[in-house]
Amino acid sequence: MRHWIPFILISLGAVGLTALLSLLGVFDRLELASYDFRFRWRGEEPPDTNIVIVAVDDQSQQELGLNWPFPRSLHAKLVRNLKAAGAKVIVFDVEFFTETLEDAEFAQAIREAGNVILARKMAYRMNQWALPAPLLRESACALAHVDMPYDTDGSIRRAYVVGPEGTSFLAVEAVRRFLDLPPASLSPDRSFASIGPIRVPVDRNGTMLINFSGPSGIGRFPGYSYSYSQVLDDETPWGIKLLMEKGVLRDKIVLVGVTYEEAHDVYQTPFYLGTRLLSARRKTLMPGVEIHANIARTLLSGKFIVRVDRLVLVLLLLAFSAGMAALLSRIEPLWGLSVLLGTSALYAWVVLELFVRLRFWVDLVAPVAGLSFTYVGVVVYRFLMEQREKRMIRGAFAHYVPKSVVDELLKNPQLLSLGGEERELSVLFSDVQGFTSLSERMSPSEIRALLDEYLTPMTEVILGHEGIIDKYEGDAIMAEFGAPLHLPDHARKACLAALDMQAKLAELRERWSQEGKPLLYMRVGVSTGRMVLGNMGSREIFDYTVIGDSVNTASRLEGANKEYGTRILISEATYLAARDHIVVRELDRIRVKGKREPVRAYELLGRREDGLPEDLLEMLEHFHRGLKLYQERRWEEAIPCFQEALRINPEDGPSLTFLRRCRAFLLNPPPEDWDGVFELETK
Repeated sequence: MRHWIPFILISLGAVGLTALLSLLGVFDRLELASYDFRFRWRGEEPPDTNIVIVAVDDQSQQELGLNWPFPRSLHAKLVRNLKAAGAKVIVFDVEFFTETLEDAEFAQAIREAGNVILARKMAYRMNQWALPAPLLRESACALAHVDMPYDTDGSIRRAYVVGPEGTSFLAVEAVRRFLDLPPASLSPDRSFASIGPIRVPVDRNGTMLINFSGPSGIGRFPGYSYSYSQVLDDETPWGIKLLMEKGVLRDKIVLVGVTYEEAHDVYQTPFYLGTRLLSARRKTLMPGVEIHANIARTLLSGKFIVRVDRLVLVLLLLAFSAGMAALLSRIEPLWGLSVLLGTSALYAWVVLELFVRLRFWVDLVAPVAGLSFTYVGVVVYRFLMEQREKRMIRGAFAHYVPKSVVDELLKNPQLLSLGGEERELSVLFSDVQGFTSLSERMSPSEIRALLDEYLTPMTEVILGHEGIIDKYEGDAIMAEFGAPLHLPDHARKACLAALDMQAKLAELRERWSQEGKPLLYMRVGVSTGRMVLGNMGSREIFDYTVIGDSVNTASRLEGANKEYGTRILISEATYLAARDHIVVRELDRIRVKGKREPVRAYELLGRREDGLPEDLLEMLEHFHRGLKLYQERRWEEAIPCFQEALRINPEDGPSLTFLRRCRAFLLNPPPEDWDGVFELETK
C-alpha cells in the first residue's frame, strides 16, 4: 500500500491543479473552441420549416433604390403583406427607438395585424431600457429584448430565456405566441426555465445553449429566407402574390432583420469558427436575426444541449487521473505517453459522440489537461526516484566497480534486480599469506592502516581491468570480471589483473622495507566458467554476488598456491580463454575438497607480449620434462629434471614440490590405478 501513496498524491494534486485552473478560466477559450468543433463534427442540420426570415439584404436595397434604414411606411406595407400571407407571428429584430413622421402609419399596421413583436434592449450606459417609439410600442402585441450574452472569445453560443426584470427574450416570446403558451419562468433553483410544457435547461445566469443548425443558411435553403423587397412587392407576379400562392408564409414565425454585413448586426457563432478552421469556403458571420431563428428552432425542436455538471467532471477527472497514475507506475514513460495520447484521443471521440447523439456537452480540455498533469507528475516523480536510485547505485558501487560499469548501471538499474542470471564469468580470489599470525603482533589501528595501504592499490588494479569488487573479507578480495556488464575477454582481464596486483605488491614491499613495515605476500586464484550472477538475499537485504562451482574452484586454487609455493594459479578454462595473451606453466591435476572431477591447474607467469628471461625458459624446460616423467610414474628419472630446474632457480616452489613427491613415491608408490591427480585436502 505504501508504494501507491505517492501516486495517489500525484493524482489528487493533478485534479486539484486542474480544478484551480478551471476556476480561474485558464481552459475556457480552449474548451469553447472544442465545443465549436463538435458542431462541425456533427454537421449541418436543416432549418425549422416553421421559421422564415425576411432579410434586409443587398438585393433589397438595390431593388428598392434605398439604403438602410428604410422608411417606416415600407415596414407598414411589409406587415400588411405578411398578415395577408397568413404569418402567425411577425418579429422585428430591428431597432425603432427614435420617433419619425411615419410612426402613425406603421403603428396602425402593427395594431391591425395584432401579432407583431418589437425589439427592445438595455441601454447599459444609462442602465435603462431602450424602447421603440411610443406609438409603436403601444401598438405591438409584445416587446422583447434582443440582448445576447457574449462568451470570452466574442462568440455567441447562449441566449437568455428570461431576461432582466422578468422580461421575455425575442425568440422565446415568438415561440410562446406561436404555440399559445404562457410566459417563460425560471424554476426556484434556476436549473431550468419553463415555457408551458417546454422545459429548457439553463445555467446559473438563466441562459440556454443554442443548438445551431449550421452556418448561415440564408440563401442556401429554399423556403428559409426571402428578400425584404420580394415580400414588399405586391405588383409583380414573383412578389408577395407568389409567396401567398405557395403558402410559404402561412402559420409561420416570420423574423424580419438586417442580414448584410455592412450593417454590423452580424456575429461569430460556433459554425463560424468551424468554417474558419476546417473549410476553404468564405468565412461568413451570422446575422442577428438568424441567431434568433436558431434559438426559436432549438425551442421548437426540444433538442436542447446540456452541459454536464462540474461535479460529474471532477469525479470523472479523479477516476481518469487515478487510473493514469496507477498505469504509469508500471510502464515506461514513453509507453505512458502513448497511453496518454491514446486515452485522450478515445476520450475526445467519446465526448464528440455524446454531443452528436445525446447533445451532452462534456468538458474535453480539463480532463485531458488533468491526465497530462498526472502524466507529467508521475514522470517527474519517477525521474526523481530514479535519480535517487542512481545516487544510491553510484554511492554503493563507485568504490567497487569501474566508472563505465557504474554508468551502465545508472542507465539500466534492472541489471541489479533481485534474482540472478546464468553467465560465463571469471572470478578472482586473493589472500595475504600469513596475515592472521601477522595481525596478532599488531594493534587494530596498525592493521587497519596496513590494510588500507594494501587494499587501495589492489582495488585500483582490479577496477582498472574492468573488474568489480564482490567483497572484502579482512585481507581477502573477491572480484568478478564480465559482470554486471558482459566482457568478451573477461578471462584475459582477470589474468592481467592478477599479474598487475603482484607487480603492485612488489612495489609496496620495496617501500615498506624502507619504512620498516611488515612485508606482505599475496596468493591469487582465478577460475572461469558459468555461474549465477545477481542480487542474492531478501528484498530488504541482499548482496550482489556470484555463486557456482567455478567460484569455489577459484577459491580452492588460491589456497592451492600454498601446496606449490606459487603466487597465481588459474584454471584450465581460464587458460584456454586467455592463452593468446599469457605465459603459463602447467602444474598439476588437482581434485579439490568436495569435488569429484579434477581441475588442471596452471601457474600464471606473465604476459605473452613481455616474454620470459632465458634462465626461466631453461628452468621451465627441465620442469616440464620432469612433470611428464612424473605423470608416467617414472619418478627416479624425473628427480634429476627437477634438481636441474632447482639449480637454475633454487626457490622454485613447483620444482621443490614435485621433487618431494617423487622421493616420497619411490619409498611408498601410489596404487596401480593412480591417475596422476593430486588430492588437495585443505581449502
